[in-house]
Amino acid sequence: MLGRGGTSTVYRAHDPDLNRCVALKVMNPGGNPTHFHFQVEVGRKVQHPSLAKILDSGEWEGTPFLTLELYAGTLADCIDQYRDRPQRVWARSCR
Repeated sequence: MLGRGGTSTVYRAHDPDLNRCVALKVMNPGGNPTHFHFQVEVGRKVQHPSLAKILDSGEWEGTPFLTLELYAGTLADCIDQYRDRPQRVWARSCR
């Protein structure tokens, strides 16, 4: 598990179709499917070098999921590495 929030949990996974590691975001039990699908819709429209791209989305056994690009390291690692640089550089460097 990479992280858990109020509506979803993110795991490191391997996508055999893409033959690469991805971030797999799965809606938590009791989560709001409308909210989750809205996140997917907005995520597909917004493109920025600092945001992970959505690679796929769907449902598995009734549970919504999406797969995203997986970035190495953690936010804390990135902040430590670029602590002495101006904040505007962080977003570009932490990819």
